[in-house]
Amino acid sequence: MNRPEPPFEYLLECSKKSLQAFLLTQLNNSAERRKEVNQLLDEWVEAESLARLATWFEAYGESLVALASSPPDEANGKQLRIDFLAQETAELKAVGIESGRPFSALDTVLAETSRRLAS
Repeated sequence: MNRPEPPFEYLLECSKKSLQAFLLTQLNNSAERRKEVNQLLDEWVEAESLARLATWFEAYGESLVALASSPPDEANGKQLRIDFLAQETAELKAVGIESGRPFSALDTVLAETSRRLAS
């Protein structure tokens, strides 16, 4: 990235009005860059959460499908399935909480999965 040299000569010689206009322009540019960075961070967090979700399904997907498709042998079989899901997802969500990153896609999928298992 090529950084432009600060226009020292201009800043020293310009009028107060020009200096204020320059300041506003730079503050606007800074705000625009901040928006772009925030957008990139949001996209990165979403991609990271989907990758972690895929990792979770890679590790627990077969067990989850087996639990969801098997008939409950006990009176509390449905509760056992929900407990399994809650226990395993708590570990993954704890990683997100510790890192301070939201898991919007993950939360959506887990909520839907929990709802389906509960019915």
